[in-house]
Amino acid sequence: MSDSLAERAREIGIRLCARHEGETIEYSTCPNNGCFDMCVLRQHVKDGRVTAIETDDSIHVGMGREDEYCDWKDIQEGMYQKRACVRGRGQRSDTYSPTRILYPMRRIGPKPSYEFERISWDEALDEIAALVKDTREEYGPLSVYSDGMQGGTWDPLGVHLPGGAIAMWGEDSYEPTNSADWFTYNYCTYQCIGEDGLSENQTFFDAKAIILVGFDAAVNYPETVYYLLMAKEKGIPIITIDPRYTWTAEAIGTQHIFIRPGTDLALFCAMSYVLFEEDLYDHEFCEKYVEPKGLSLWRDYVMGTDENGEAAKTPEWAEPITGIPAETIRELARFYASAKPCYIRMVWAAARQIYGKQAARGLNYLQVLGGNIGHNGCAGTGVGFSMSHHLMSPYLG
Repeated sequence: MSDSLAERAREIGIRLCARHEGETIEYSTCPNNGCFDMCVLRQHVKDGRVTAIETDDSIHVGMGREDEYCDWKDIQEGMYQKRACVRGRGQRSDTYSPTRILYPMRRIGPKPSYEFERISWDEALDEIAALVKDTREEYGPLSVYSDGMQGGTWDPLGVHLPGGAIAMWGEDSYEPTNSADWFTYNYCTYQCIGEDGLSENQTFFDAKAIILVGFDAAVNYPETVYYLLMAKEKGIPIITIDPRYTWTAEAIGTQHIFIRPGTDLALFCAMSYVLFEEDLYDHEFCEKYVEPKGLSLWRDYVMGTDENGEAAKTPEWAEPITGIPAETIRELARFYASAKPCYIRMVWAAARQIYGKQAARGLNYLQVLGGNIGHNGCAGTGVGFSMSHHLMSPYLG
């Protein structure tokens, strides 16, 4: 480095250090919605304001590549840096935004005008509570919509909560998949942890293959990208299935399969057909954990042998629906059956459509046939959470 460049670098270093003089470090967790990982954040605070946010490095301090320097067992046990994404590290712009609402406001002008007046928190809470109470008394307990946190479609206690029981009917994220998990596993997945199953980033490294259906991690779950790339470097193939050629397909995937939007269920049915036809499904898992009648009903449905006379869900049947060549579907099913354990996950958004829960159920059944439930290297249930073996529902099918 020339003397002039060295001097320039020294000046920049001095200015950076001066900028952070007098700061304290305070810790918090990321409140941003979308990933649910709750990364730990190191916040630089000066004069009562957050001046910078960075990822916590109290684990493996100073290691840029943990897999190069630390015991691999640490990562498998979750002792690794939770590398916060730009949403978490950029939340200062939300906190100090000039348009941030800092106190309750009541509309005083006609809609859609922006005429509001400031009111107290007590006024706001009393007014909202009165409106909810009066509405429920006049129209019944299912008359008030909430944002999904006050009770769900399948929550029998929801009728006693402020939002009634219709919260999830119009919820923007995961109700179809939640319903599918209830149908398959007969238990609330958020309260279940698999016997040895993981659903965090480190489970990628135990997988023999990773299949992401509509799951553009580079956009939706950027905190996982670092670990997906590490898995890819370990030689774990990553297949992306999506109508779009996404950033994840471009930067992370080893193979991309295009599919027509909204046809995921047809793909899962055809893959299940191949698993049954070529006897590739996990007999031991199914015999131990799956109710026989449900398994038989699903087999009859996809094989075209049920009493309703449905067509067999062959790859050839699925090809004109999905746009995926029949031979590609067959090879994907065979690959899935041979790669055990397999991390296969469909993003919530793929089920956000009419009858979307059926696609989520199809994925769950495919995971069951592969025995990819409750083990390290698996995605858990449809929403990506682990599921204990003994909670397998008698209602499969």
